[in-house]
Amino acid sequence: VTLTRNSECPPVMESKADIKGPVPPPLTYFESFVAVVVLFLVVGSFQLVFASVWGCIFWWLFTGSSTPIFLLITMFSTLLIPKGYSEAFCRLPCWPIVHKYFCYRRITTPCENFPDPKKQYMIVEYPHGTFPIATLCMATLFDKNYDYYKSKGMSVRGISASVLFYIPLVRHMMAFFGALPATKESFMEAFRTAGCCSVLPGGIAEMFMVEEDRDRIYFKKRFGYIKVALESGVDIVPVFHFGNAQILRVIGKSGILAYMSRKLKMSIMLPYGRWGLPIPFRQPILSVVGAPIKVKKTLNPSRELVREYQKKIEESFREMYIKHRHKNGWADRELSIE
Repeated sequence: VTLTRNSECPPVMESKADIKGPVPPPLTYFESFVAVVVLFLVVGSFQLVFASVWGCIFWWLFTGSSTPIFLLITMFSTLLIPKGYSEAFCRLPCWPIVHKYFCYRRITTPCENFPDPKKQYMIVEYPHGTFPIATLCMATLFDKNYDYYKSKGMSVRGISASVLFYIPLVRHMMAFFGALPATKESFMEAFRTAGCCSVLPGGIAEMFMVEEDRDRIYFKKRFGYIKVALESGVDIVPVFHFGNAQILRVIGKSGILAYMSRKLKMSIMLPYGRWGLPIPFRQPILSVVGAPIKVKKTLNPSRELVREYQKKIEESFREMYIKHRHKNGWADRELSIE
């Protein structure tokens, strides 16, 4: 097993603290400030834009000033600025501090001829949680594995909710991380230009499934990505993020906010963590990359064939969970695949 981790992260140990798994290393005051500011801007980006828009509307209604109108026009005009992946953005010195904040580690299961530069892969990640911070950690982790992939002309593009690309500022942040709108054309573009794509099928549904005593993933009604993999003939690589579902709590798991989130296909819930703000708790995160599941190219795959591959993916996730959960201090924690 190849383990990529911050060398300052101590091993798993018994602790009476609320945090399970490796105890996060202490941060300097500067590192704490950087991590808190970055996470607040990233996790709370939608809420910041939403508050800014409504703030300008009320400003205009109560004062009649043209300034808030100008600010709104300026904000939404940023949607016209070309977007795209930025390795420079992903290499900013703030990201290693974020990794340290979460004691982020990644385990890659050794497998013969993987990755194969002649092949394409679909990376299937669970759980999405309230916010997929583990995915951003993977996107900003530049190690020997990344150098190897890049030397072979391989990279990864993420697939995200399409509505995010119509929100000012959020649109470009997602694009800088390499994300594309959730369309079949985006899958094809990712395979053509990068060789690999990553997808979090749990999406909005999993934001309502976060629990303290077990991991729940929304899996059994997700078939679209499997059909795309079959029609494209790309192998499926399962990835499980231990700890990602515990970094935030949420207001609005039921009621009108939950209903509107499902209808709009985007989260309008209010995530909160430290100090009641959208700043994640210092929960250690461990990403486990499983062995690829071989896929034979099949045009117009039958429902039975899609379900057959879904069963293989489910078995892979169960095996990964049982094998590695103790590494995050969860020897008795259960996984519910729903």
